[in-house]
Amino acid sequence: MSSRKRPRDSTDAPCTRTRKMKRVVSSSAEKSRDKRLFRSNDHATDALAYVRRLREQEELCDVKMVVGGRDFNAHKVVLVSTVPYLRAMFASGMKESRQSAIELKEVDACAFQLILDYAYTGEVEVTTENVQELLSAANFLQMGSLRDACCDFLEVQLEPSNCLGIRAFADVHGCGELARRTDKFVCQRLAEIVKTDEFLSLEWKEARQLLSRDDIQVRSEEIVFEAACHWLQRDLPSRQQYIEDVLHTIRLPLLKRSYIKDTVLQTDLIKDSEHLRYLIKGVLIAINSPENPLTKHRAAPETIFIVGGRNSRRCLNTTEKYDTQNDQWTAMPPMKQIRTAVGLASLDGVLYAIGGECETPNSQDGTLYLDSCERFSPLENKWETIPSMPHQRSFVGVVAHDGYVYAIGGEDKMTSFNYVERYDPDKCEWESLPDMRLNRSGAGVAVLDSKIYVVGGHDQQLHHSSVEVYNPADNTWSFAADMTLARSGVGVCVIDNILYAFGGRNRIQAIYYDVVERFDLAANRWERLPVMTTARAWPAVSVLRGKAYVCGGYDGRLRLNTVEVFDPCTSDWKQVGSMMEYRAGASAAVA
Repeated sequence: MSSRKRPRDSTDAPCTRTRKMKRVVSSSAEKSRDKRLFRSNDHATDALAYVRRLREQEELCDVKMVVGGRDFNAHKVVLVSTVPYLRAMFASGMKESRQSAIELKEVDACAFQLILDYAYTGEVEVTTENVQELLSAANFLQMGSLRDACCDFLEVQLEPSNCLGIRAFADVHGCGELARRTDKFVCQRLAEIVKTDEFLSLEWKEARQLLSRDDIQVRSEEIVFEAACHWLQRDLPSRQQYIEDVLHTIRLPLLKRSYIKDTVLQTDLIKDSEHLRYLIKGVLIAINSPENPLTKHRAAPETIFIVGGRNSRRCLNTTEKYDTQNDQWTAMPPMKQIRTAVGLASLDGVLYAIGGECETPNSQDGTLYLDSCERFSPLENKWETIPSMPHQRSFVGVVAHDGYVYAIGGEDKMTSFNYVERYDPDKCEWESLPDMRLNRSGAGVAVLDSKIYVVGGHDQQLHHSSVEVYNPADNTWSFAADMTLARSGVGVCVIDNILYAFGGRNRIQAIYYDVVERFDLAANRWERLPVMTTARAWPAVSVLRGKAYVCGGYDGRLRLNTVEVFDPCTSDWKQVGSMMEYRAGASAAVA
């Protein structure tokens, strides 16, 4: 055997022995050029796409999921990285982690197919047909983001005919935010809900719980009485035993005497029962007792309030409320302070009127810019003064979000502002926040995706088409896509997570707009919609039951009292009852 050594193969050589390459860049080069980080924007997408192809071809699959009698081949690494429940299973050393086939008995097979596709693509189409099974599966598999997406989808689907079922479904699956929002919907729309099969099919315990609530919003107690009668009559043989209990849910002292005499006591369920007639009379005798819970009023239905503004003669402190049932506006207690160019927001059922301006003989231009603020409780039916904000200004953007009232931008005689402040009702104090990037007066302000969007406005020289976004989570400002049209005096609102902008003006060109745009959050772009029936700058805009109400404003010649309503489902406009006052620079909110 030859003793000659075998030449070292290149694969045997350690890295430290590798022949050095001649440097083509001098080591004396600037330190900032010594190295560069390369990052591929397509790396994650390409890798996931390749793994998806492996699954489609059933290559390198190392686990079989058995769900509803169906087999699903997959890659453990994908399941572990996307499905928390399976991550815990595989990482905990459970016996399933060593099995090549794992059965999930608690999950629907069709829902698991969607979840598996989501794990490999990051996308899933939620529909009315699959949302319940998909949410249930996502909840069991601890996929919080997917579960929340299903909850958001269900919230958009809320109608009087299905809301009780959605609320029960949310309770069963521990979807607290969906349950809270659905519960609010139930309270607001009870008058319609009591006519549906879902309500009439409720068990007695559920019906009693609903009809006994203080926070259901009804125009009169007659609605509750008639709902209870309809529920009883749906299955009278089995429900007759609950008649007396039903009467205890009705706040009889709140019914008109004539209604009790002509309707309640003449109802077939009651008129032939001496005991029930005696019971009703006994309740009415106790009407003046301060301890009688049946004399407590229910919550009033949410509706639109509009405050302040200016007509052709003067600035206003008047307040109006819209009666949706009769399509008319009624006067409410006036604000303590006259205010036009005022901001208004609703927080926890209370209205907050912020800043504005009014006429005064004590200033050079005859205008007093306000830092004063006040709030109105519809239940107490009165205004009260609250602490003033740090800066006097009018045309301030006001919005309520997450327990605070925000005041953004505005102007005085000399300049527009980029100031941002917020009011804490619990502490009764204001605090300053980071300024906007641009000075803005007459901008529209609304909350979208838990962030505050400030739209358009002007800085005394230029009108803005730009949009700034404040993120309360990290206290920062950024820009979103510009509107198609620069303008101030624009009204904005959000419906079903879509931002809308209505009207406005260009002061330099003396143009008043009927233009309507909406913002696509996912695409980060604006698009035009059918125009309003009337051009309006400084309209008051509010959302009631999924529709935008655009109230008053100025068309370049006249201050308006007309109101038009936009339906986002059809993109149609229609006029409703006009306000009592002609108003521009007013503000509206729902409470």
